[in-house]
Amino acid sequence: SASSGEAAWAVPLPAGTVFTSLPVVAGDWVYLAVTDGALNGELIALKAADGAVQWVHRGVGPVWQTSSPTVAGGAVYVADGRGGLWKFGPANGSRLFDFQFNEFIRRSSPVVVGGTSVLVGLGDGRLVAIDASSGHEVWESASGPGLVGGIAVTGDLVLAATGGLRGGVVAYEQDPQGDLIDVTSPSVADPAHLLGNFAIALVAMMVLLAVPFGYLSRRTEAPDFGEPEGDGDQDEDGSG
Repeated sequence: SASSGEAAWAVPLPAGTVFTSLPVVAGDWVYLAVTDGALNGELIALKAADGAVQWVHRGVGPVWQTSSPTVAGGAVYVADGRGGLWKFGPANGSRLFDFQFNEFIRRSSPVVVGGTSVLVGLGDGRLVAIDASSGHEVWESASGPGLVGGIAVTGDLVLAATGGLRGGVVAYEQDPQGDLIDVTSPSVADPAHLLGNFAIALVAMMVLLAVPFGYLSRRTEAPDFGEPEGDGDQDEDGSG
């Protein structure tokens, strides 16, 4: 209760939970992520009125205590420690997309800008933006000496806390001359790209196999011992 401080309800966490993310409240819902001892994460939606569990999505990575889900534009976003940014439907927890950065995310919560881009900070010092509709990466900053953590947006600037020996706050501004990119997540199959990679790998494998087999065939040809000495007309007893 906000007026008295008394507990209105309590919900037991899943067995094996070792830590939880920061909770976030959006309307009548509470969202938080829990992580077990094997560093497997779950995103949970609760009713704010009584704590009833509405849905659970399993399959995300660990979500650290310094991160929280984000609710914006009719969706729930969460960034996990293995480098995955996930988008879910708020009503039933359906997965709408995920982008796998292959770089850890430890202290950064997703921030939605203008309803079109989702920002998140990575462990290699990059600030990246994902298109909120397609789930594709659209831009990224250069990497830095420390991780990018908390993010805030003010006016035309994006502020990000950075770690490392020279940690601080970095302000990013829009670059009118900058080029946008369109990169799909490594977790999304791109048939043309996969086919091209397969063809290149096949050619490379054939070349690698051809070299040792060619060398082996040269080494295993029948040796030429020349003509036998003598005239070959010896008698059975060995006399000429």
